Amino acid sequence: MKRRFDDPILWTNLLFVLPLLITLLSRSYIHSAVIALCIIFSTLYHMHYEKKYKIIDMFLAYLLIAFNLRAVLRSQPLFFAAAIILVALSGYIYYFAQRRNYNKWHPLWHAVSFAITTTCSLGYFIAVST
Repeated sequence: MKRRFDDPILWTNLLFVLPLLITLLSRSYIHSAVIALCIIFSTLYHMHYEKKYKIIDMFLAYLLIAFNLRAVLRSQPLFFAAAIILVALSGYIYYFAQRRNYNKWHPLWHAVSFAITTTCSLGYFIAVST
């Protein structure tokens, strides 16, 4: 049995299309590929009720963190500060997603992770465009 796509735990993965486009515009093609793979495998992982693709999903999530860090370290301090605040919020939400209502909190974690990735990608885009 698979989750329906109208479940927020699935469709929130589509939010990552925006930072994917930003990284493509920045010509940061490996970062773009990582985001695209995250969209695909996170969707598959959650579609199968977290029974398949866990290791791939986790590996890609950590790889995305590394690329986001690389991007934000090359941007203006404001973007770095915003990313740090969002990471703290993400940790708080992730804690509740793991210990309370996963189906309620995990889509919110996707949204904050999207905000982190967008912040880092946008900061990098502005840095390389000026």
